[in-house]
Amino acid sequence: METAWQNRRTCTSLCEGCPGCDSPYPLGGLGDPDSDLMLLAQEPAYNVDEDTVELPMPWQEAKETMEENRRQSMNPLWRQMTVVSEAVGLRPTDLYFTNLAKCNDRKSSWQARFDQCRGYFLRELEIVSPEVILLYGRDVIDAVLDMWGLEPPDKISEVHAQRTEVPGRTLVPLYHWAYAARSGWINRYNQEVAQVVKAAFSE
Repeated sequence: METAWQNRRTCTSLCEGCPGCDSPYPLGGLGDPDSDLMLLAQEPAYNVDEDTVELPMPWQEAKETMEENRRQSMNPLWRQMTVVSEAVGLRPTDLYFTNLAKCNDRKSSWQARFDQCRGYFLRELEIVSPEVILLYGRDVIDAVLDMWGLEPPDKISEVHAQRTEVPGRTLVPLYHWAYAARSGWINRYNQEVAQVVKAAFSE
């Protein structure tokens, strides 16, 4: 699959004219592109200008550094991938994680960047073709339900950890793991995520 960062490097992509084009390092997916289980979040959590990557850094080195960071045991994303994979007897590397927006540029709106990245995500969806997609957070839930012509909920609590069947897919809206951690119920949250994932693959 031609990735966001490959397109960015060659300037032959949706990144041209994107409001987030000043973000130095877009990221694509992480994990197994043949996975039946996709984790989908809003945008990369890092800000390369402030913390994760020291600039200036060559693109290839930056990509490798950020991918390695995401695989560290204390990384919140990797912890969530571990919870999900253990629920169905897999390894975290057997899952596929991606973001709707492929860069984190705080000077432009997420919606504007997602509108530009939508083609990347649709291509990922076609190639990975997951049976189950976990939707993390308000913006992701709203965007993906809208793709299938479904009405977004008034509150995440109405749909959290409840499966929604669409043609060829099972969608599972969830609070974002970072919200659960900040709110002090990450252990219960992880149990709920594990239960709904296990149920989705046991039927």
